Amino acid sequence: MRRIVLSITALCALCASTGCAAIVSGTDGDVTIRSQPPGAEVSINGLPRGTTPLTLRLSRAESHVMTVSKKGYETESREVEHTFNGWVLGNLVFGGILGIIIDFASGAFRWISPSDYDFTLKAKP
Repeated sequence: MRRIVLSITALCALCASTGCAAIVSGTDGDVTIRSQPPGAEVSINGLPRGTTPLTLRLSRAESHVMTVSKKGYETESREVEHTFNGWVLGNLVFGGILGIIIDFASGAFRWISPSDYDFTLKAKP
C-alpha cells in the first residue's frame, strides 16, 4: 500500500512540476523555409542560418524575423507567426496553475503556425 501511495505522490509531483504543453510538444518548433530561386541566404533575427531550402528549430518563447536574400534579387523579411498551443489546456486536468505558469514562461503556450514559408524573390531591375 505504501508503494502505491508513493507512486501516486511521485506522479502528482511530476505533473505539478511541469506544464502540459511543455511535456507534449516541447518549447521549440520546426520552420521550413524555401525560396524561388533556391539557394538564397537565410538569417533569423539578423544571424545567418543557412541557405534555402532549409529547416530550422526555433524557440517558441521568442519572436523571430526571417530574412531571405540572394545576389541580384530583392531581400524579403517576414515575422514567424504563432498561434495558441491547445495542449496548455491539459493543465486544467494535470498540471494546475503551476503547469500553466511553466507553459507561459517557457513559451510552450505558443505554436509556430504556419511552419512552412515560401519566398518568391523578385529580380532587381
